[in-house]
Amino acid sequence: MGALAASAAHEMGTPLGTMALMLDEVEDAADVTTRREVVEVLRRQIERCREALGNLSAAAGEVRVDDGDPMAADRFLEGFLTRWREGHPDAEVDVRCSGRGEPPRVLAERTLEHALGNLLDNAVRAGGGRVEVVLEWQGDQVWIGIQDRGPGLAGFGGMEPGHGPAPEGSGLGLGLFLSRAIIERLGGRLRLQDRPGGGLITRVELPVV
Repeated sequence: MGALAASAAHEMGTPLGTMALMLDEVEDAADVTTRREVVEVLRRQIERCREALGNLSAAAGEVRVDDGDPMAADRFLEGFLTRWREGHPDAEVDVRCSGRGEPPRVLAERTLEHALGNLLDNAVRAGGGRVEVVLEWQGDQVWIGIQDRGPGLAGFGGMEPGHGPAPEGSGLGLGLFLSRAIIERLGGRLRLQDRPGGGLITRVELPVV
């Protein structure tokens, strides 16, 4: 639980820092338009903090933030990536889907989106802004793979990936630990392996519904 609390603090660090800067700016702002813009930024950052706390509870097994709805895996991934790209306009994400027949349905749950967002953020930082996302399915099994060209498992400095904080400056962060906890809480599995030619493959196996 202590590690989860540390992860939540990590998740809230950036929005809290942004809010502090915005408050300084609004104090100096003379026009109404600037003040309104700052207020809107503050509202978004407060929502990020609220989600981080909610996902901490979900990962700890205390509460499910959102029961979600069954959705075809490709539709879920498309919707998630659309929302994620809004906050990462400079990131390059190539998407591939592979499977026979119709994609199985997964639980379109908000904490799952948060977990995938953490993993995608890590991949973008490690891979210099460009990653590949691969959705695969076979029968009643679904996998989402996130592939980058970063340092791979070597970036963890010998630690077991996802079971504690990554080394400072590795680009991996505490978000990986929280993502693993959320995915396992939802009945899935998270695995990491070195990518042929360099980089990391983060593979998420999701339960079908």
